[in-house]
Amino acid sequence: MNASGCETMATCQVAINNVQYDYGDAPVVYDLNINYQPPAAASTLFTGVNLGNVAPGTELLANNSVMADGDGNEEDALTANPWTDPWPPVGSNYTLPTRATNNTTSRAFLHAYVDWNADGDFLDPMESSSNTMIIPALAGSQVHGMQFTVPSFVNTGSLFYIRIRLSVDSMSVTVPLHGRAAWRNRGLRMGFGGALTG
Repeated sequence: MNASGCETMATCQVAINNVQYDYGDAPVVYDLNINYQPPAAASTLFTGVNLGNVAPGTELLANNSVMADGDGNEEDALTANPWTDPWPPVGSNYTLPTRATNNTTSRAFLHAYVDWNADGDFLDPMESSSNTMIIPALAGSQVHGMQFTVPSFVNTGSLFYIRIRLSVDSMSVTVPLHGRAAWRNRGLRMGFGGALTG
């Protein structure tokens, strides 16, 4: 018997049927080239918790696309278009204004990622926002500044992607991959000096 009182241990997977997800829209490389659960970034719907004002839809598989606009019109989390901003200097602070809605009786947590070097992941140092916002219960729709420091490895010659995560689970927003229950996930394309978001 081990310290937990178990005689043997086994690893297994449990199939959970009839779950619908809203997947992130960034190209499939951001989800280890897998467009289904796991590890694709996905969320189960939690009524009243939205990125932006428009409630999300669901899909059977991720609709990844280069434009990061594969699944519909719920792409209103960013309040400004980074394409119209000049490139922020290396080492400077950058704020990504992000709209989050919480109409539930639970608090929610907001976190963001920027693939500054456009290498197809959100795992490099400084690609995770330096803050996780706590969204109070029944806060409604508000804009929150997600804080970054522009790293020295920023790729100024390319578009890159962001991922924004909103959840009632504080731990699930701190990982840019995999799905979690009761949260929202959004992949967006961005650049500075003349681009668009999707």
